[in-house]
Amino acid sequence: VENASKFKRKDAIYYGGTEYSWQYIDAFSNGFANVLTEMGTSRGSRIAVLLPNIPQFIMTVFGVWKAGCSVLLLDPWLGEKELQARLVSSDARIVVALRDIVFGYDTYYKIQAVRDSARIEHVITTSMTDAWSSLTNMFGVLKDIKPKKRENTVDWLTATRKKLGRKPPEVSSYPDDVAVIHYIGGLGSLQKIELSHRNLVVNSLQYSSHVEVEENDVVLGLPPLWLPYMLVSAFTSTLFSGAKTVLIPLITSYSLKLMGERLPDFIEALRKHKVTVIPGSPSLFQAFVALADERDLFKTVRVAICLPTPPPDEVKSAFQRISGVKIISGYATPEGLITHLEKIGLESKPGSIGQTLPDTEAAIFNIQDKDLPVEVNQVGLLGVRGPQFDGIYSRTSLERRKNPLNSTGWIISGEYAKQNAEESYIFIKTMQDTIVTSGSRVWKSDLENILLTYPGVKRCVIRVVQDPFSGERAIVSVEVDTKKGELTQDELLKYIASQLALYKLPIRIELSGVKPIASTQI
Repeated sequence: VENASKFKRKDAIYYGGTEYSWQYIDAFSNGFANVLTEMGTSRGSRIAVLLPNIPQFIMTVFGVWKAGCSVLLLDPWLGEKELQARLVSSDARIVVALRDIVFGYDTYYKIQAVRDSARIEHVITTSMTDAWSSLTNMFGVLKDIKPKKRENTVDWLTATRKKLGRKPPEVSSYPDDVAVIHYIGGLGSLQKIELSHRNLVVNSLQYSSHVEVEENDVVLGLPPLWLPYMLVSAFTSTLFSGAKTVLIPLITSYSLKLMGERLPDFIEALRKHKVTVIPGSPSLFQAFVALADERDLFKTVRVAICLPTPPPDEVKSAFQRISGVKIISGYATPEGLITHLEKIGLESKPGSIGQTLPDTEAAIFNIQDKDLPVEVNQVGLLGVRGPQFDGIYSRTSLERRKNPLNSTGWIISGEYAKQNAEESYIFIKTMQDTIVTSGSRVWKSDLENILLTYPGVKRCVIRVVQDPFSGERAIVSVEVDTKKGELTQDELLKYIASQLALYKLPIRIELSGVKPIASTQI
């Protein structure tokens, strides 16, 4: 946060027709920090943030840190049950969210539904349109964004403007204080992960030194910043160089295919800003491959980084063919931190995630005995350790999740990989109980548990297929209890959408009156 003031009038972010300087972000984050302290926060208070990639997200996160508080990063498209579980577990009393209805999705409505049970004291709302230039219709999506006045809320912009000119609150803050809280696991096995300022700073330095982020770089801020490894790759890594980030909300790899006639506006925005660094997920690069007719869009790009896992080999080669840019594959752990990246300029093998970042160690362990290392070129479980993980599992309860540490302190990711003779690591596949879609891990148990609560669903089996836009998607086979009536795919999809984040929706639901067969039985 202190580094931001070093660049002052230099542009930090672009959004909706407006450039925002580091000085502007510094002033508004100071103002928001004072808003929080007047609400009664103190060192360590949890502030839940449910915002897409908009300037208020950046200013809110900085303001939370300046107030000595911790940011609870939440996907703004969470379902009601997911939201309630995270708010209750985190003990957050203040929520910052959109007041808009976006593509028909109403975050505020879901917050109101859980406000009492989660003991939320203050809801601060903002709009995606607050930060737009009056001359700009951000990529033509204005018709899909409907700002609304909300009752019993504090307006972010009005409250923050009243505090402009104030210094940050005098609150003691230390490197090992919790900076970010996020959750991994499904509804039945939710696990809170607490990352300190030290964890984030170390990982940002590791990443920026490897990618060589420089002052004149322009980073594409398209991946969702509520994922810690995307926050690092798309923004906090720029703090050390003063690079600019072009923030793009909503337009994730999934929604690219929904944009239709708006896609040319999006393309023009990227072309205008001469993006040089593209961090993204496998599904995002798959979506970019579909832009084969827009080759000049990538002519200023010097490096593209794929996280949290490598893209399919055909996507990697297709992107290089249309753009002339080689994707640098890497790996980020479920804890949200980056451990591996390929070296820029070197050829890679299929599935490669490269070598470890500075001061990071990795090893492959036996699948049955996670204390036993395996030989080179043998498939096993990937284990990692390094300063970016310091203190995480001394702060985090392990009661509701299988202990990821082995007896010598390695974090066993649960993902299958191998190490070759060149000391490079090859990613084999993710955990059997997860699906990596749109850059996020989806627990199969979430879908199973939700579906089994619906009247008439007797059993269900989930199998994973490749989707050209989202990466992996689920197909669900459901056995219907015909004694309780007929079911349709549409009603089940609507029910899932009311409970879970939209990107977790299966691509198809198959209904039958017989017991479904698991993929392992085929």
